[in-house]
Amino acid sequence: MAERYFNPFQAIDINVRVDVHEALSRYCQSGGIADIDQSPFPRMVDLWFLAVCVAARLNLQPVDIRKAQGIPVR
Repeated sequence: MAERYFNPFQAIDINVRVDVHEALSRYCQSGGIADIDQSPFPRMVDLWFLAVCVAARLNLQPVDIRKAQGIPVR
């Protein structure tokens, strides 16, 4: 039986661009600002998940990052 609060994604890193990371940090309490009016998200992953939900609702397509990482696209 699985644990009650098992999270299979807890060891996976979320990678974002440096310029986006600064913006994400501004709205997250884990970025150093504990004021809920200025930073409504407790963790960066919460803001990231909201962004994924909004993108899914708007039916946006994922960006192909293979080219930026130097991986050949076939």
